[in-house]
Amino acid sequence: MKAKYLALIGVAFLVGLDVLFFILDLSPSGIKLSAPLPGRTFPKHFIAEGHAWHKNTNSRHTIKVIAENKKEQRIVKTAPRDAVKYEGQTLFLLNSFHTSIDLNKDLKQASSAALNPDGIWKVTAVLNDEAGSEILKTTHTIRIRQGAQSREFKAFSVEHFIPALIVLIACLTIGLYFRKDRPQKIKSAAELAIVMVLFINESIYHIYWYVTGGWAVASGLLAQMCGLSILMLIAVFYIDSKKARKFMFDLIFFWGLGGALQAILAPDIGARGFPDFKYFSFFLSHGFIMIGATYIIAGRRYRPTFKSLLIVVLFTNVLVAFSYGFNLLLELVPPYERGNYFITGYPPPTGSIVDLFAKIFGPSPRYIIGLELMGLAVFLLLWAPFAIAQRPRTAKQKTL
Repeated sequence: MKAKYLALIGVAFLVGLDVLFFILDLSPSGIKLSAPLPGRTFPKHFIAEGHAWHKNTNSRHTIKVIAENKKEQRIVKTAPRDAVKYEGQTLFLLNSFHTSIDLNKDLKQASSAALNPDGIWKVTAVLNDEAGSEILKTTHTIRIRQGAQSREFKAFSVEHFIPALIVLIACLTIGLYFRKDRPQKIKSAAELAIVMVLFINESIYHIYWYVTGGWAVASGLLAQMCGLSILMLIAVFYIDSKKARKFMFDLIFFWGLGGALQAILAPDIGARGFPDFKYFSFFLSHGFIMIGATYIIAGRRYRPTFKSLLIVVLFTNVLVAFSYGFNLLLELVPPYERGNYFITGYPPPTGSIVDLFAKIFGPSPRYIIGLELMGLAVFLLLWAPFAIAQRPRTAKQKTL
């Protein structure tokens, strides 16, 4: 079977996973506990988080998290739903929830017996309706051990700098190696390696993310810049049409390089840091997007032009408008939550530069003006080195 058909099958498989997971979540009520993961060992402080939904987008359901062990130690906490706010006012609630559990502190507040909390604990997330009646619940069993490593990811730590440095070195190596013309066999092997790493990693991650309760249709689809870049990188080297391939190169360069670089500089990993699979998968996928974009520049001799920049800007604006409508439509189907593709639904609850745009321009869709300006600035910065490098050649050609 030709490589291009395998690539297309790979793209269809990943899109099919998203469709399958979307169908599986089409239930009027549901609850997922994505952290802490069962069977893992945690210190006395950990995060409990997940997704819960009930009946419709205006539901006022609540979530409680119960942690208990066989020593009759028990903690009951309300897990607040993430809220989208503007100027101190809540605009709407999301279906994601999280709460922090500190066993030493929470046990004292609960007037529990002063026992060592080390050992086996059951963490249960309970979905209650507006009247407080229990609808659904899910339980994870974990182990607490004093001195155990925290799994919360911390930006600008060793676990952040090491993979970021590896990605930088890999991109420099790829760029320098393919700067010289290499045999087609080596180029084909490099392209196949990029495709296979991205496909295998994304397939495993998608399945893992759904099985462990992290996947949600409002955020899990491959409909962001980096997700779409992955799909294009899997197929682009085997596209017959030169125009289609060039257009995809343009998108991979501006979307992939710009989006993946920002993701690596400010990772959104949360409670599943090192050594969780999400940690490795995150840097692997975004790292290989950057490696793929670097290879396209060096190995495929791709050079962005001002025309290609304008085309990508126009196409991105079309997708931004589409994504805004799509995000609103997701509120009509389970799990009844507004999407946030292309960050047009609301500022990320974890905090980002989008908060500044919302403060200046107002809530969505007004803060999209700030996103437009930032996106244009990033695209111009990516194109600038190539524009500068081409100027001497153009000037020299005019003097000949």
